[in-house]
Amino acid sequence: PHRTALVLRDVEGLSTREAARVVGVREAAFKSRLHQARMKVRASVGDAALAGTALS
Repeated sequence: PHRTALVLRDVEGLSTREAARVVGVREAAFKSRLHQARMKVRASVGDAALAGTALS
């Protein structure tokens, strides 16, 4: 669910309302998923930067 949220908003460019409709959840639930997805990406980027490795 988190990856889908990220792709719909940040790759496909859908609005929060549109993306929530696509996945069949309320906007508030979608916003929560999107926030969690972005936090996971930030953590991964931070871990890679600290380790000095490239992201794959």
